[in-house]
Parts: sequence; C-alpha cells; structure tokens
Amino acid sequence: MTSTIDFIVDQSSLDFLLEGQGGEVDDYIKKITVLVTQRAKVTSPRRTAEMAAAHRTERGPGRSWQVVVPVEYALTVHNGRGARTIRPRRKKSLRWRQGGNNGPVIFSKEANQPSIGGNPWLRRALIDELKFLGVS
Repeated sequence: MTSTIDFIVDQSSLDFLLEGQGGEVDDYIKKITVLVTQRAKVTSPRRTAEMAAAHRTERGPGRSWQVVVPVEYALTVHNGRGARTIRPRRKKSLRWRQGGNNGPVIFSKEANQPSIGGNPWLRRALIDELKFLGVS
C-alpha cells in the first residue's frame, strides 16, 4: 500500500519568506550583519575613535544588508596602499617641520611615503562571526 502526501505551496508567502524585506531570511541576514558590525567596531584599528564609532548596518541594494564605515580613510586602512611620491601642487616646494612643531623646517621638491600594509578588520569580523555561528 502506498501513501501520498500533497503539498500546497502558497507562492506569495514563500517568496516573502525567502526574498521579502521583513521575511524570516531577511531578518536572519540582518541579524548576522548587525553582529558583524558590532564585532568590527570592537576590532577596528583605533588611532582615533572616529572610525570605530562610524560603523553602521544599512540595507544595501536589492535584498542585501551591509556594514558601512563612512570614513574617508577606511578603505586605505583596510586594504593598504602602495608607496607614493608627493610633489607640490601650487608652490615650488613642500614644507614641513621635522619631528613635530619644535623641529627644523624642511623644504623639498618631493617626499617619498612608504607603502602602508592593510589591516582587514572587516574581513576578520565577518569570518570570526561566521565561525561563531557555525557557518563555514
């Protein structure tokens, strides 16, 4: 004797659950994004408190959520940058004080800045949070 089970799927409810804003899946993704944001705030580089305080969770394009750090230098801190040569734009030379306000004044046609290694705290926060949740 065989038995059968019929499933009737309400397509609009299923779509809302999987894709709609405010559905269970959307809420779960938002929850994970909020947790990543909180971890990123704690692990953010702290030369000043500005960048750590600037982290926030926002709805992204479509049905996504994202961690936003609206600080001009955040991408450079996260990814690093290569070495560069600085030259004057409007004057004939660059001017700065060697060693702070009490040091001698230095004039130069150019200055070389070394490369800066990245500190990918956002990537680490995401990986750490996913490991904590058991997602790999």
